Amino acid sequence: MRIERHDSQTLPLGWDSDDFSIARRFGDQWLDELRSAVLIVPSVVAKLEFNAVVNPRHPAAAQFVVSAAQNVIWDQRLFGRADL
Repeated sequence: MRIERHDSQTLPLGWDSDDFSIARRFGDQWLDELRSAVLIVPSVVAKLEFNAVVNPRHPAAAQFVVSAAQNVIWDQRLFGRADL
């Protein structure tokens, strides 16, 4: 299965701006061209993380199996204390 991966250097200029039309155009083109079943791109809101996007139109998408949803359990230490 083909997976396409990008970092901030390989995406179009402005992909992470408040005007999401640049990112949308990039994503729409990826969907339409069926270049890969999965697109991995940097997260705009969590700078060190990545998002995986599945193209449901890609023939390989039929191989995916959806698992049961799981709750996210946040460790309270992530939120820090305001008085520190």
